[in-house]
Amino acid sequence: RSKARRMKLLVIGSGGRVMRCAHWLLNPDTGQAWGTSTVSAITFDLDARKAVAISPSASARLAERSVQGLGL
Repeated sequence: RSKARRMKLLVIGSGGRVMRCAHWLLNPDTGQAWGTSTVSAITFDLDARKAVAISPSASARLAERSVQGLGL
């Protein structure tokens, strides 16, 4: 029987059109990491069909939530 797993998503930076995040899959008993991954995401204008810059207000909110210096 599989135990429940915990996952944390942390914003590790953003700038221009790109937001970088880290995913941590954690052991529910010990809290230690079982696995990690990073992802880069873009903001995309569906009508213009192109990547666009992150808005200043969204960029400020992302900066507040970012964990600076986090690496895998």
